[in-house]
Amino acid sequence: MITASQFVSQGQARSQEIQQMISNMGSTFQKHNEGLSELQNAYDQALNELVQINLPELSQQAFYNVRQYTGYGQFDVKNPLTAIEEEHTRLTQLLSDIDNDERYIRREELINPVSGELILKAESIRPNYELLRDGVRSYEAEPRFFRLIQSRYGTSDYTGRVWQLDYYRDWSAGRNIEKKFNKPFYEIRSNYLSMREAYEYNHKEITAAEKEIADVKKLVELREQSYYRLNNLPQVILQESQAALKQHLQYVDKSQLFQWSQGDTVREASIKKVHGIEKKLEYLKEMVSHQQEEETQVLQDYNYKLNRKIAKYQRPKYAYGYVPERDAAILYVDPRDKLYQRRNKFWKSYDDVYGFDDYDYYDYQRDMLWWDLMTDGRDGRYIREVHYYYNSHPGYYYNRDYYYHSTPAYHNNYQNTYQDNYDSAMREIS
Repeated sequence: MITASQFVSQGQARSQEIQQMISNMGSTFQKHNEGLSELQNAYDQALNELVQINLPELSQQAFYNVRQYTGYGQFDVKNPLTAIEEEHTRLTQLLSDIDNDERYIRREELINPVSGELILKAESIRPNYELLRDGVRSYEAEPRFFRLIQSRYGTSDYTGRVWQLDYYRDWSAGRNIEKKFNKPFYEIRSNYLSMREAYEYNHKEITAAEKEIADVKKLVELREQSYYRLNNLPQVILQESQAALKQHLQYVDKSQLFQWSQGDTVREASIKKVHGIEKKLEYLKEMVSHQQEEETQVLQDYNYKLNRKIAKYQRPKYAYGYVPERDAAILYVDPRDKLYQRRNKFWKSYDDVYGFDDYDYYDYQRDMLWWDLMTDGRDGRYIREVHYYYNSHPGYYYNRDYYYHSTPAYHNNYQNTYQDNYDSAMREIS
């Protein structure tokens, strides 16, 4: 038997442990965060490889192939080869304009770190500016200072009246400020306004000087960038064209992209790899989210029941009593034990998906599910795509031979329609 006070004490300690575990739930899945970063890098690399396959160079034949194999037609609208010519003319003119700009010609005289005219000008203003700035801030940091200035406290124009509460607040604040600066407030006011005016003038001066310096530096930087771009124009335009194509390939329907590949085995393998890694990223995120929600719910349910019993046995009537075994049992059944077992099972499934790399087994000509291929048919109906797939395929069951053998053991009338339906459904949900 356990006394009520012992139960309450032990129960509160357990409740705090459980609450801490809920709070630290994110750190429990640090392995996922690290793995996700590596997988994202692998995805970017695979996508770059697919881009390189489709646009290895700038040529009319390459642009034609891009349109035929990927459906991307923007190079027909704006031909990169034409862009090179236009960009060459623009950059040549820009460099000429910069070279004839007085600021660029005199850049060393203006912004040399030691002897630059503009640098010295800014440095000559800065000490007085900083001194005035600090002085102004010392006044403005005082409580109610702005209110006293605005109401013209300390002058004959002060609007406060003795029957008003603000009058006494102003008087108290003003007296404290006078004590701090050892001056009557009218002198403080005069000093502040004079200092503020000088500060604002110096602020404009230093701001203007710093802008002149920044403008010259930007001009120098612009020339360096433009010069590099002009001398590496074909390579730069190729990289920009590849970046545009990469964005298209990232979001285009992969089954359609596979059809456009027209039987080119290199393209097909690259598409499957990109698509497979996409699915891994999608699945793993949902797996972790689902696991975290489940674990959090279990712990919250346990904590709720535990705290109800704690509240019950904190009542005065139980102060010297004992807790029945049926209620005390909650202390001896730790939900974390079962969670650890579930988590080990979860990480096994997680690792199966993460480590999957048999992308070539996916067949766009069949009605297949990446999840079943990656997990060998493990139940995953908590994954949105899997849930939708099973609901839209009544009677479906996983058949390993269908996925891994050349002769299908199972086929149905939903061939090649699933992904379009799923994507459409997800757009409606969003």
